[in-house]
Amino acid sequence: MDKPNIIFILVDGVRHDTIKDMPFFSTLQGTLFNRMFAYAPYSIASLHSIFTGKYGKETGVDNYYGAPNFRKECRTLPQFLKEHGYFTIGDAMNDMVIPGQGFDVLTIQKGFEEEKVIENAEEMIARHKNILNTVEDIKKPLFVYLHCSIVHNLIVKNVVKKYTDTSEEYFSNREGNQKMFSSYVKEADAYLKSIFDELEKKGLIENSVIILASDHGTSTGERAGEKVYGSFCYDYTLNTFALFLNKERFPELEVSKLVRSVDIMPTILDMLKINFNEQEFRGSSLMPFLGNPDEKSRIAFSETGGLGGPAPSPKKPNVKAIRTEDWKLIINTSTNKRELYDMKNDPDEKNNLAGKGLDIEEKLWPLLEKEM
Repeated sequence: MDKPNIIFILVDGVRHDTIKDMPFFSTLQGTLFNRMFAYAPYSIASLHSIFTGKYGKETGVDNYYGAPNFRKECRTLPQFLKEHGYFTIGDAMNDMVIPGQGFDVLTIQKGFEEEKVIENAEEMIARHKNILNTVEDIKKPLFVYLHCSIVHNLIVKNVVKKYTDTSEEYFSNREGNQKMFSSYVKEADAYLKSIFDELEKKGLIENSVIILASDHGTSTGERAGEKVYGSFCYDYTLNTFALFLNKERFPELEVSKLVRSVDIMPTILDMLKINFNEQEFRGSSLMPFLGNPDEKSRIAFSETGGLGGPAPSPKKPNVKAIRTEDWKLIINTSTNKRELYDMKNDPDEKNNLAGKGLDIEEKLWPLLEKEM
């Protein structure tokens, strides 16, 4: 299998701690990275980062409205693959969420400003089965990107449009919010089962590397000021996951070391033995984790500027974070407020240790300042 198909399925907004609520997902055997940190806690900046292996200051897409500023000199994953003989096809949630360059065919589910969205698994399944039908006779290896936006769309309908970032009704109902979110995740799981059945039917499982990933997490009311995502840089929206599936290349393995979503693209290129300049990317291949249990955790940088929340900044990121295995340092550049968390002993980020004279703050600050 010199050139396997690459099938990248994105389940938008699915939290890493809810994949246990996905019965079909739980049956899949591959290499799961369960502590994969997103560059941004919202789709546009996060996906531009995933598709380039770079951060927003390199791609030009570091804010909610930044997609038109994408720097065309940034080579994308489909661009690399197309240059190496792949037919590249994708279906994206909207016309802003991923860079289009390198795709032979790219369809969109709705315009950025359009109201109509897909809210059920059946409609998404039918759409993506149709895409798989269109590539049956293609004689080249395939890169297929399928964006499952069900969870995102239901959250927009039932949370974003219903509540504010300070709605007491929402933030006082964590249990109800979690149950609601879990039901949306199960819709995404039903979608995955049907798509995998279709891939099996078409003989695309054995000769493909399949990647299942999320672009960011979603709040269920953890912090007043952020009803869904995008305002803060806490783990509930940054900690995502990626599952790599192919029996020959990815063993059944769960990697709990801290890695980053910018590492996905270099991993795919490394696996395919496509030559690339490592200096071109901010991410690094994850392949070393497969054979070395002592491979060290990465250091993750994330940033955002919320559409809402206590310090909105949708056109320029103002909340920035550096995350190591055990610590996180955050700064809000609008308020100059720092937050420091001992993630090993305070995973819910409740006890702010910034300004307490800890040496770790002085060690992390230059790493964060370098990215600003």
